[in-house]
Amino acid sequence: MRVLMRRFLDLDFELDVIEADDGTTALEVLLNEPVDVVMLDLRMRVMGGIDALKAIRRTPRLASLPVVFVTGVADEEAVSIAVSLGVQAIVVKPFTRESLRDRTQTLLGGAIKTPPSAASRRRSTQKMIDLAPTQSVLVVDRELEYRSVLSTLLARIAKVAEAPNEFAALTLCLEGPCPDAIVFGQLSEFSPLDGCAQKVREITTGKPLALVAAAPAEQVGPLRAKGLFDAVMVRRCDAEFTTDSLLDVLSERSAERLLLHTSATDIVEALDWTRQEMTRVSGLALREAPAGMAAEARGVRAQVELHSAHATYRLRLFVPMPLALGIAARNTNVEADALSDVELSGVVSNLLADSARHLQQRLAARPCTVEIGAIQAAVADTLGETLGSAAEQRGTRRWLAPEATCPVVFTLAPGVGA
Repeated sequence: MRVLMRRFLDLDFELDVIEADDGTTALEVLLNEPVDVVMLDLRMRVMGGIDALKAIRRTPRLASLPVVFVTGVADEEAVSIAVSLGVQAIVVKPFTRESLRDRTQTLLGGAIKTPPSAASRRRSTQKMIDLAPTQSVLVVDRELEYRSVLSTLLARIAKVAEAPNEFAALTLCLEGPCPDAIVFGQLSEFSPLDGCAQKVREITTGKPLALVAAAPAEQVGPLRAKGLFDAVMVRRCDAEFTTDSLLDVLSERSAERLLLHTSATDIVEALDWTRQEMTRVSGLALREAPAGMAAEARGVRAQVELHSAHATYRLRLFVPMPLALGIAARNTNVEADALSDVELSGVVSNLLADSARHLQQRLAARPCTVEIGAIQAAVADTLGETLGSAAEQRGTRRWLAPEATCPVVFTLAPGVGA
């Protein structure tokens, strides 16, 4: 959430943002750095927001410092205490870019700016790394934890391989095929980052290759000045920080795809929500269908896409005819044998639209606009599709109504352009 808050602030205000992991660290910053406004979360480790706020108000030179209180918890007592301690604004999570700006622009209005493009916000001295799903990235770092954090993020937007050291990376480049991009992090004491970059440039002459360095903050400036890397990011073994650092070196298209990636948690939650909604509208307890059970009976199928400028997600739903008739009759007060194909398609379309809106709401806190396209629905003899890709298989559920022989099939998967 801290990453999103910083990105929203960067979009709307000319500010220098300082981050702190907890209340204790925040107090240390306030005692040593000039700060104009504090944005304080209620829930923090070591020292929570209320205790940190009390400490700020007890400190004479900080007592009148403007504070914005951030909470995602319906805690009236905490909010009441915060108000009594003189907070200037309260922001409720999850927040959007607009809601954060509305709550803070009175305090930060002097620094407000017209939002530029994502690319222009990043350092003009760096090449923005653009990665397509078909391209490959090699992550090189001697520390397994950092390799895992960075590889997990990059896997959202490209194919990823790992190497535990620079020697293994050089071997991969020599033996081929050469990756489209390499991220060099912490290497052995024998190989400085710039020397390793120079070696890779020599052995990959003529091949289009993007080189990125992940280095401690104090090394970022010197590495950029040497010009051997296309981009340099700050290295820290923390998923939230690494996300923010990675966004600074990605093109606008790749950054948006990273932010809008439908994570495993998003997929599972959307699938579970749809099952609950199907159960509600049908009045039937749906259970998981046996593995491999195919939708080979007549039914209604529908499809819709959620899309932004650079990312697309496809939702598909197949409902067997007996269940579609039952849901339609239950919710339209029309006898099943009097329902037309158009009415049946409309019922299934509404179910899918609800699922799409639910997923859209989950993505709403991310700094990208996601729109729902037109729904296509029709009565069909079978599902008529093969779920071939790994993403489709992971994002597919088959549910069976009591005494049914054909399952409901719901799929959420990346579409064209994602």
